[in-house]
Amino acid sequence: MTPAELVEDAESIGRLELVSGPEPVKKSQAYVLSFPAQEHKIGQGQNVIDPATRAGAWEILELDREERRLTLKRGRSLEDTPLRRRSFRAVRTLPGIRRTR
Repeated sequence: MTPAELVEDAESIGRLELVSGPEPVKKSQAYVLSFPAQEHKIGQGQNVIDPATRAGAWEILELDREERRLTLKRGRSLEDTPLRRRSFRAVRTLPGIRRTR
């Protein structure tokens, strides 16, 4: 899917921009990202993946729909994966992949 299609897809959050991070959270890293106005079904505590690479699963620690910001936690093993201009898709909606919680 293209970035524009991901913004229109309610199972995704598209065109995320890095605001701050990383900040250590236990053995992981947390990042704050912003996103443009869009309808989505993704929520706090949900695990998500990058639909372009199928890399993840990363966890949504916080989600503020009014401010259009989320805090994303990912393991240190993914430190080399850049976080610029990302889109994320809910794990539970992808065929063949189960939600881990």
